[in-house]
Amino acid sequence: FCACMMDVMGIDGKVITIDCEPHWPGVYHKKELINVDGQVVPFDVEELKKPDHPKIKYIHSDCLEAKFPRMGAKVMVILDCDHSASHVYQELEKYSRLVTPGQYLIVEDTDAYYLEGGGPAGAIKLFLKKNKNFISEKSREKYGISSNIGGYLLRIS
Repeated sequence: FCACMMDVMGIDGKVITIDCEPHWPGVYHKKELINVDGQVVPFDVEELKKPDHPKIKYIHSDCLEAKFPRMGAKVMVILDCDHSASHVYQELEKYSRLVTPGQYLIVEDTDAYYLEGGGPAGAIKLFLKKNKNFISEKSREKYGISSNIGGYLLRIS
């Protein structure tokens, strides 16, 4: 999605994705049957393959141990891995250094633990207390619909 949006917007950039799985996990038959609105329909598992696009670079590694290539003039990061507060905080510490001023560090799935203050939301709270280079940008939560409540962190310096 991000690579295609860059194409549409005429942005010469790249998407670097880090995943510990080199392919879709599990063993699947070519066709699986899935339930859609009460009907069992065939589904082509090939659709689950990772997309091939010239702007996408795949790194197969644990995200906290990954080595990544040199970044460009503008860098945005999206975190969506392990959702424990301690792991997300480690990701924030590691990847926040890559984000350039005026760009975003987006933490996914903060809604699941937002009210309890744990998980990604708890990590963000601790990170923002210690790091004054970022602010939570609420304007990105349009119409109050978001899985990333408080998770759009704008680098201000």
